[in-house]
Amino acid sequence: MFKEIFLRTFPGFLIIRDSNYRIIFINDNLKNLIKSYMQDNPLGMTNIEIAKKLPDNIAKFFTDSHNIQLDWEKNYPYDKISNWILEFKKDTTSYWDVLEYKVDVDEKTYIITMANDITKLYEENKRNLHYSITDPLTGAYNRKYLNDRFDIFIGDYIVLIDLDNFKMINDYEGHNVGDKILCDFVSLLNKELINSTSIIRLGGDEFIVIFSSDVDKNYVYSQLEALRENFLKVFSKYKYLSFSYGVDTVKRNLKLTIVELDKKMYKNKEKNKKKFDKNDY
Repeated sequence: MFKEIFLRTFPGFLIIRDSNYRIIFINDNLKNLIKSYMQDNPLGMTNIEIAKKLPDNIAKFFTDSHNIQLDWEKNYPYDKISNWILEFKKDTTSYWDVLEYKVDVDEKTYIITMANDITKLYEENKRNLHYSITDPLTGAYNRKYLNDRFDIFIGDYIVLIDLDNFKMINDYEGHNVGDKILCDFVSLLNKELINSTSIIRLGGDEFIVIFSSDVDKNYVYSQLEALRENFLKVFSKYKYLSFSYGVDTVKRNLKLTIVELDKKMYKNKEKNKKKFDKNDY
């Protein structure tokens, strides 16, 4: 009785296949989905055979499940449990947690696959991840993003940008104006540095920009100087406001990379330093 209740009421998709990947049982939820697209009885068919009779977006769910399973079997013993998340595009996009394992019954091997719709949880996790790696003020990535993905950037060009005299904004204009300038600056970075891969607010008025190692180093410098020209136009109201930068390649040690960048940025700051009278503010 309980077996029948489970098979009938399982909220997701449930499939049992033989060792040749042919379906010998399918629950009503999945049976009704397939039936809405084809008239053939899915029993005795493989995922690939079913996929050939379905629209491309529906078929992908079946072929992906089959291919992932084969990849799993190449790398793990057959008695391991495999688990993955599949994207399912129907009227809207949903995400499914797929669990698969093999069992031996009466000297025959069967493959049991269960899939549950986890779209709400998946989307919530995506939002939480986005918030955890994003600066809430400017929308740029934050330091956690840099820390978590630093290994990926090794060998790429990295730029440290510091807004010169930014403290004057907060002291004389107020933090609301300062916050707007930070947001506008990030917008400018996104607009002007079109070939950068990541823009990160390191903290305060310091920013990190990553360029792929595929670009030329001289190109990075030319992008930054072009940025300076537009910076002066956008923030022309604040004659004393400028920025300094340091350029290097990403080393294997984050702290060492930042220290070296800092040195180069301060050399640039000294070179670009302007004298101004506070009374002209």
